[in-house]
Amino acid sequence: MVEVAEDRDGESIVYHPKTAWLRHYGAPSVLTAVAMAIAYAWPATGPLAVVLGASGWAAVGYLRRRETGWNEATDTVEDLEDALRDLLHDIDDSLNAEFRTVNSDLEQIRGLVGDAVQSLNQSFNGMDQATDEQERLARAVIEQTGGDSAVEQFGIAEFVHETESFLNNYVEMVVDMSRRSVKTVERIDDMVHQMDRIHKLLADLKGIASQTDLLALNASIEAARAGESGRGFAVVAEEVRKLSEKANQFNEQIAQEVKTISNLVDEARTEVGEMASNDMNVTLTTKEQISGMMKSLQDVDQQVEQQVKRISEVSGQIDHHVADAVRALQFEDIVTQLVDGSRAGVEGLDDYLDGVRNVLQAIAEEDVHGSQYAARLREARERLAQQRQERETARASQRKVEQHSMDHGDVELF
Repeated sequence: MVEVAEDRDGESIVYHPKTAWLRHYGAPSVLTAVAMAIAYAWPATGPLAVVLGASGWAAVGYLRRRETGWNEATDTVEDLEDALRDLLHDIDDSLNAEFRTVNSDLEQIRGLVGDAVQSLNQSFNGMDQATDEQERLARAVIEQTGGDSAVEQFGIAEFVHETESFLNNYVEMVVDMSRRSVKTVERIDDMVHQMDRIHKLLADLKGIASQTDLLALNASIEAARAGESGRGFAVVAEEVRKLSEKANQFNEQIAQEVKTISNLVDEARTEVGEMASNDMNVTLTTKEQISGMMKSLQDVDQQVEQQVKRISEVSGQIDHHVADAVRALQFEDIVTQLVDGSRAGVEGLDDYLDGVRNVLQAIAEEDVHGSQYAARLREARERLAQQRQERETARASQRKVEQHSMDHGDVELF
């Protein structure tokens, strides 16, 4: 049994009981439910939902046209359902693929921004700590090298001051040595004068000796004559006695002069001994002080070398932190690329939905029947699929940002 109804033009339309529900609830309900599901899942696709709902009611309008038989109507409905199902499946795939891409980009952006902020925080904290340590080391180096610090440490300025003091002592010592040397020369000159006097005395002694010899000869002669006259011998003996007394006086004078010379030599020896002793003591003391200063200077040099080495290491750490900070600052460029890619995808999706809306509107405006309507839907599906493929190919040709963190990659200033 079939159901007969009339359309707005008064023409009769035949419905089979098994497909009669499509007249009031079938196709409109299916397409309206699909449209509501899309609008609920993706609020941004509200226009698409309206288009699908409208296309569903337009399709029903075409189905309500006059058909010649139940079999033909059933085949047309099934064909239309297949075409609509395929089109909705393609739309669903396109939406899901684009939304997955957008969600993936958003997750990647969130991870990059979070990692970049954390890296920047760590880098700035590291640079702050490194600069504090570098400043402390620099202050220590300044203090150890004799800066204006009040700490009691042996520095370069102290070393220079002590060296200057030692040099002054040496100068004073040399001056004193010169003064003592002058005195020594004066003593030696006195000794020379005394020696000249001794030479004169010795000359006198030589004359006395000569006279004594002569007198002795005369005494011998007179002794030979003693038998004849003893008075001449007595005179000779007296002269010999006088010469003896004079020789004793000369001997005493020579002894006194020799004693004087001995005293002068002793004084010169004492002066020279004191100079030598003082020079040795000062030299040994100065040598010990300079050795201590050099040892202290070596210690300071080693400490400064270690601190300078540490400053160099801290500078390397600062460079590392700066490199991390510069690399972390690249998140703006990376995020911009991801956002531009997502925006391009959304724009492509908008173009895709505009194409669907335009196709459905064009089909609705054309006077096509059920089977022709399904064919037009398939043609529209193929065109939309081709446009989608071209869009995906264009996006694939663009460089895709692969980084999910800021830990790797070369530093690039931008």
